[in-house]
Amino acid sequence: MARRLSTFGFLYLLIAPQVSAAPPRLQIDHQGTITCVAWSANGLRIATASQEGAVRVLDTATGKELHRFASGHAVRGLALAPDGKTLALSQEGKGVSFWNLVNGQRQQSNNYTNYSPEYLAFTPDSQTVMGIGVGMLFKWKMTGGITIGGGVNPGGGAAVAPDAAIGGWAEGGGLLRLFENVPNGGVRSSTLQVGNARCIAFGPGGKLLAVGGEDREVQLWDLAAAAPRKVGSLTGLHKPPARLSFAADGSALAAVDADGTTIWVWDLARQRTRRQIAHNRGQVGSLALSPDGKLLATTGRNGNVLLLWNVATRELTQQGPPRKLSARELAGLWTDLADKDYDKSDAAWRKLAAAGDHAIPFLKEKIRPIAVLPLDRKRVEKLLAELDSERFATREKATRELMSLGELAIAPLERLLEKRTSAEVKWRAQSVLKKLSEPVLTPDRLRALEVLELLEQLRSLKAVALLQEIERDALIPQIRREARQALQREAAARAEKK
Repeated sequence: MARRLSTFGFLYLLIAPQVSAAPPRLQIDHQGTITCVAWSANGLRIATASQEGAVRVLDTATGKELHRFASGHAVRGLALAPDGKTLALSQEGKGVSFWNLVNGQRQQSNNYTNYSPEYLAFTPDSQTVMGIGVGMLFKWKMTGGITIGGGVNPGGGAAVAPDAAIGGWAEGGGLLRLFENVPNGGVRSSTLQVGNARCIAFGPGGKLLAVGGEDREVQLWDLAAAAPRKVGSLTGLHKPPARLSFAADGSALAAVDADGTTIWVWDLARQRTRRQIAHNRGQVGSLALSPDGKLLATTGRNGNVLLLWNVATRELTQQGPPRKLSARELAGLWTDLADKDYDKSDAAWRKLAAAGDHAIPFLKEKIRPIAVLPLDRKRVEKLLAELDSERFATREKATRELMSLGELAIAPLERLLEKRTSAEVKWRAQSVLKKLSEPVLTPDRLRALEVLELLEQLRSLKAVALLQEIERDALIPQIRREARQALQREAAARAEKK
């Protein structure tokens, strides 16, 4: 972990790229073969289930066992409800059931014993669970109501979003069957041609889809667009991916390749490699990223050990005094920061880190025009007010103009929804936000995100001050969000050192 730096003795920070992960942060031994794992919504707990039907809930910081109970049958899938009170189990021949997490007692079960999906997820209100298997759909509300479905010609894996917003499976011929949760409690089905899919994964909200194919790449699809489209690809695997896992906050994606022993973790905001892990405990059985994407849980196939790996962002170590760079050197490094060659871009990032506070004025000059775009704030406020106009034509015109602003309208609309508004305004604001999506990652956007990570790692007073400035002034939602999260992590690291 990076050390906190003294403001009086800022040190030169530069190390060779550290993509490979350190040994597991935690090893938790089990009795019996672990079949599946699931994180709690806050990442503080992780549940495991076994072939023998044993269910354990563990503290992720210490590995201490918090709850244990016997379910009686082999478990195929499980999920922890966001409220921390309920656990859903999927068991072969027993279907899906709800269990009280504290006393280990079964709360509810149903008669659909033929439906035992491998992938389970709760909706944010903890009242509904969606289960997906290859050729299998299962949705169950705790208050009553079950939706089931099946398919033919399965062939390429299945998945459900961390918040149960959407699920689906891939069929032969590259056809993906999608099942979206809708507000009235039903399910909306659709199909999408994605090509040969060995495995799939859905991001939170059902906005992003990851598809792993035979070409060793993971394709990213924007499902929120009017017409779903490919928006990027993740590379680095030496063999085709066999299983994928999204972080619940959408920050990271993990994959294990076909040999079952090599794991790759990508930072999705930057579409860059974050970590590579050689899984020396045998072939991977289960693979699950923590909700914040900082930890990865793995189990060995037919194994009885749960491993937790640190897969957080890049780190720097102290190496010497900060280095002054010429204007020409800085300009060259800025160009290289967005290079498609990861080694080249990473080297530029670390050379900028080596300059320390000497590079801050240059970085500020470069990042502000990217983060703080020109915007007529008074005009935006007028458009927001007109969403509640008595005239339908005025409301429609304001809605269209807000749409035309693209992502610059996201922050004002989100602030509007935090206030008490009419049902009409709320509906219009939400409909615009649903249609708006952040654009494809441009070189300048990538550079800005790299700078935010660099400032977080530097942790000097000047670096933190620039982070605060960007978090305060940025009009680009992604940049503002990344700056805020960087500040929160920096503050937590600083508190930990005290």
